[in-house]
Order: sequence, then structure tokens, then C-alpha cells
Amino acid sequence: MNREGIEMVNIDNQDVADGNMKLILGMVWHLILHYQIATGFEDDGGKGGPKNRIIKWVNSKINPWGKSITNLGPDWNNGQILACLVNALAPGLVPDFNEMKPEQASDNIERAMEMAKEWMDIRRVMEVADMVDPNVDELSMMTIK
Repeated sequence: MNREGIEMVNIDNQDVADGNMKLILGMVWHLILHYQIATGFEDDGGKGGPKNRIIKWVNSKINPWGKSITNLGPDWNNGQILACLVNALAPGLVPDFNEMKPEQASDNIERAMEMAKEWMDIRRVMEVADMVDPNVDELSMMTIK
């Protein structure tokens, strides 16, 4: 893993053999981060890390539609940002994202996810209930890139 630029700290073969779930899940997260999340983004020379790269990428897609985000948490809760991103990637799929009512957040997110799956073959990796949660986990949100 060192050859691939993946730095693993405090885990070795014995931890895996012993089934140390905390360390194993940490290792899995590093692999997801390296091979799934961090790929596909321009190299920013290490400035800001993957989270900021994702925010920058999302903004590059949704800014022309009059939207922007500053985080991977509460900005997504009402579904408008997800719907705008889906519409930005495939114009016309959710053209009324600006008219979505924040109090119908679950319906908004469900609709955006359905459009993404049906028309762009983007599978759901989070549940609607998790995305509307005001304390949504930003690391989980990074996986929907």
C-alpha cells in the first residue's frame, strides 16, 4: 500500500487476523478514500484534501445554476443541492430544483436519487433519512461523489 501512496498507521497483519473492527474499518475507509473518492479530481497539490476537492467540484457543476455549497452536511439536507447537481449533470432531469420546498426534503432527495439512478445509472449509497439528518456524516456524504 505504501507504493500506492496509502499510509496506514497503527494496523498490521495481526490486527486483521484478530478481527479488530475499528482498525479494519479505518483501513477500509483509507482504501475507499484513495481509490474511490480521491480519484477523478484534479490534483490540487494536497491543498485542502478530498473534502475540499469534492466541494470545489460540486460548486463547479452547480454554480452556473445559481447554487453553491460550503460543506458536505447541512447544505444538502433539503434536497435542492442534490437535485441541482443531478440537473447540472443531465440538464432537464430535475429542472424545477429551485422550486422544491425545503419542508419536503425527503421527497426532494428521493426524486433526485431516482432520477440519478434511472437516467445516469448512479446507484444509491445513502438512505434519504441519512441525508435529511441535520447531523449527516460528512464522510458518508463524500461517498456520493
